[in-house]
Amino acid sequence: MITSRPGQAGPPWSGAVTGAGIVAVATTSFPVPEPGLRVVGTVLWLLAAASPVAPGVLRRVLVRLGTAGLALADTPTVVIVPGPFGQSVTAANLLAGEAQGLLPEPFAGVAIGAGLLYGAPAWGFAVGWAVLSALLIGHALRRGMPFSASWWAVTVPFGTLVPGTNALAARTALPPVVGAAVVLFAVLVLVWVVVAAATVRSAPSDVADEIGPPRRTVLVSGAL
Repeated sequence: MITSRPGQAGPPWSGAVTGAGIVAVATTSFPVPEPGLRVVGTVLWLLAAASPVAPGVLRRVLVRLGTAGLALADTPTVVIVPGPFGQSVTAANLLAGEAQGLLPEPFAGVAIGAGLLYGAPAWGFAVGWAVLSALLIGHALRRGMPFSASWWAVTVPFGTLVPGTNALAARTALPPVVGAAVVLFAVLVLVWVVVAAATVRSAPSDVADEIGPPRRTVLVSGAL
């Protein structure tokens, strides 16, 4: 989140992409395809209903950056934007794959094409924004950005970009996309290690700040 209080932006925990997994369970648990088709339709409806949220998040971030700016400590929150894009790319392509055993042609092929048609530009935008975010965060670190809870804003949204890239790599088998999936996963592991280490390192001072200085008891002579 982008807030007006520096360092007070909490981690934006995102739900995992479970729709494709539900479809896979439905297709293997029932001897007839009707339940699986219903699950596919429901999950696709949920994906379509949630898709307009991403432009809304992007608009708020851009308005915030263009009007009030961004506090130095809150710079990592700019990585929130790729979150819904990576999530939706993953869902669209995994659902298209699971739908192959349920939908007849030409609908099965249309599902694959729709996943790629949406996934490629959405993934490109998410990667571009992630690169821009890395440049902004690097500039903020050079300016002395302190550690705060907003650093955790990098982990989950960037983490949704990794399965989205994996889904595209599995669907296209293009060497550049496969290579990008490997690189992004390595970067994600590095980000988690850095943020977790910084959290552990800052924990004692944060606890001390919350507790405050020890109270002193002053005895006044003659008070009794």
